[in-house]
Amino acid sequence: MQLALSGALRYKYADPFIASVSFIWWIGFYTAQESLSRQPALSPLSVVSRTIRIVFSLSNWIHLLSYYAGVFMFMLVLPPPRELNMSIVLDNPQSEAIRLDGIPITGGGFMDLLLEVVSGIVLYDFLFFFLHMLLHTPGAWRLHKTHHTHYIVTAKSVLNHSVIDAILQVVTNIVVQRYNYVTMIIPGYYCTTVKTRLTRALHNIIIVAMLTESHANVNTRDHFVLFRRVPSLFPGISRHREHHVQHTKYRQAFFGYLDHWMSTD
Repeated sequence: MQLALSGALRYKYADPFIASVSFIWWIGFYTAQESLSRQPALSPLSVVSRTIRIVFSLSNWIHLLSYYAGVFMFMLVLPPPRELNMSIVLDNPQSEAIRLDGIPITGGGFMDLLLEVVSGIVLYDFLFFFLHMLLHTPGAWRLHKTHHTHYIVTAKSVLNHSVIDAILQVVTNIVVQRYNYVTMIIPGYYCTTVKTRLTRALHNIIIVAMLTESHANVNTRDHFVLFRRVPSLFPGISRHREHHVQHTKYRQAFFGYLDHWMSTD
């Protein structure tokens, strides 16, 4: 099992592949919830049929393929640090590859994995807030306004972006995914270490889930959601649909502390 997981994680373009598949899965998951929310009496076959039609619509395929192609090109121009590291490790490249997989085998390893994943999500949310603030300024609004054109915001709206808007968000995620920045403040490290492959995979899966749920048109009392069940912890997800109505409010994607401090809530 570990060998299979290591092999998958070491695929050179695992990151964009995992992110793209995550979009397909989570849009499908929340689209099915939306269908049940509107018509609770739908048969399972009808739910599956509607979900497939929406998830695999031409517009979604174009967005997903553009996303994958964009990340692919970024990785050609700026190779991930792990590839650079592998080229300079002379003593034992195989042990370095195992370390960079990041698959935990001890309790401490699981804690390191958890810290790395959580810190990456917090950092993405922090950086995205300021990007989002910039995109809502008069000079940059034309780059972002496409995302606000859906009259009814649904799970598939998570992919509704202009090209430049999407590129800026992808670049933000790539910056977060390159290194484990927490090690800059840990005594004995005081430097960045390369983010492990498993952390990057989990980061992409969780980030896509959070972004998709924040757009999903689902009644959280009656249908299954992951994050809006705890609005005090994830107020940005709970309030993002309201942000699409009132553009000046609720700019933070996941958490709410920056909205509170910057008086945008």
